[in-house]
Amino acid sequence: MSKKITLFLILSSLSVYSEEELTLDEEIPPTAIKKEEKSQNNTVPIIKPTPFFLEISALFQKKEYAKVTSLLWGKIESLSRPEMLLLVKAHYQAKEYSESIRAANLMIAKDAKDEEALTYIGLNLLKKNKAREAKEYFKKANDINPVYSPAIEGLAEIYLKNKNFYELRLIYLDLIKKIGEKPHYLNQLCDINTKDASNDAAIEFCNKAINLDPLFPDNHINLGLIYKNINDLEKAKSQLQTAATKFPSSDMAQYQYALLLEEQKNYIEAYKHYSLCSKLKADEERCWAGLATAGYQLSKFDESYASLKKACLFNKKNSIIGRKAAVQARNAKQLDWAKKFEKLSDICGN
Repeated sequence: MSKKITLFLILSSLSVYSEEELTLDEEIPPTAIKKEEKSQNNTVPIIKPTPFFLEISALFQKKEYAKVTSLLWGKIESLSRPEMLLLVKAHYQAKEYSESIRAANLMIAKDAKDEEALTYIGLNLLKKNKAREAKEYFKKANDINPVYSPAIEGLAEIYLKNKNFYELRLIYLDLIKKIGEKPHYLNQLCDINTKDASNDAAIEFCNKAINLDPLFPDNHINLGLIYKNINDLEKAKSQLQTAATKFPSSDMAQYQYALLLEEQKNYIEAYKHYSLCSKLKADEERCWAGLATAGYQLSKFDESYASLKKACLFNKKNSIIGRKAAVQARNAKQLDWAKKFEKLSDICGN
């Protein structure tokens, strides 16, 4: 039994996609298993990994991708499918996208319906900023296996970048028809409908998503944003406050609540949550810009100035905050601060 468990763990660890990339999941139905890999009794045989496979797998886990690819290309004529797949993945992880495509094409030459190889070509093309070509490969993989998650997520990434919410919505609605209301699908539909300002649908799917996946902060935030969109500010404030309280480590929850508070001129509380946001995510421009704005409104000119300097590193347009802060400082008879903000605005805007 211990040997079987070890074998399962080894094979599981060598899934086509690493944690930081798209992952295979339980949503792939039995029909996704290739016919030639099935035994006569229609079950998938357990294949004992060879010493060579274990060797390259260990190197891959250590991220020694150059060694992996060198060893695999050296035996290219006799590689098994799992070994070929590892070659594709190693090149991908090493950011050698053209080489990864070359290896994936060798897999497709043996099996034109290999959805994993097709998907990896799509992923590589995305990295090469060739979204149109990538889309075609994701679609081919999706035609072969309509519920193959990596290909679906690849298409979703392209549609989201192009703000094609119509196609995005269709993807996840279709998956719900085929598989059912999985948390991930509802999370996506909550987000898509919020971004598309499809308010009624967003409220429906966000509530469903919260019920199935209550610990995913984006659902709570999106519901608050929808209430804000429809001008139900009481519900919006309540929902965003709940999100900020329930998810103290979510920079987005802190930011969206702070933004609403700022719009309601509650600068004291806005400053508090912008500050939390900036501490959670130091490279988030909007956190620093918000902190700078709330800061000068409270005459915290030193904190506002320091925050604006950081915001300006990300976007020159933040120079307008400095102009407004300078006016506020002059009104408060803080002429030295007014001059500092004006100078910073000049530097920021250039």
